[in-house]
Amino acid sequence: MRLAIEQQAKWRDAGSEVGISARVFPRNVHDPHLLSTITELLATHGLPTRNLTLLADEATAVSPGAAEFLRAASSSGVRVGIDDYRPTPESLLMLRSTPFTEIRLAADTTNCLRISTADAEIVRSTIQLAHSLGMTVTAKGVGDEATLDALRDLNCDALTFLRWNHSVESETVGTSLDGAAIQAVLTGSHRPPAGAH
Repeated sequence: MRLAIEQQAKWRDAGSEVGISARVFPRNVHDPHLLSTITELLATHGLPTRNLTLLADEATAVSPGAAEFLRAASSSGVRVGIDDYRPTPESLLMLRSTPFTEIRLAADTTNCLRISTADAEIVRSTIQLAHSLGMTVTAKGVGDEATLDALRDLNCDALTFLRWNHSVESETVGTSLDGAAIQAVLTGSHRPPAGAH
């Protein structure tokens, strides 16, 4: 976490406001010093708490003590997201009891858009519900243009793209690409140039 926040400060100093996210696990939510350490690190580097998202999967979010930790994180200004979200009766109830600001749809849920009208309706309803609760939605694992177009039509807020599954050096994050270059990357007809992201 210290390295991630220090890197975020470097990006900020270079002129790029880049948000970061970090996954938390059951053992993390029981660490009595984790949240104070995070907020102290952000304050030391002059970073706003809203630029950090702590992500918990469903198993972590329902573990003992997790709800209290996530509420405390939210109260401190840190964003709280649920990762690998799959709409089930249990996960819907969890949205009511935990102050999530973001849902990250699991890749298999995202790709239900291609399977059937009923599955697509579930994704659409999930996005609408999240928006009505003031949450943003990220669709993980988008692998084709049809899914990308469908998510655009559903007003999904963000996505992760399977085709662009390679590491990028931290120093290159924040280097701008023009719109045509971004479109070329998303359609698979172009790889980002060295030093660009």
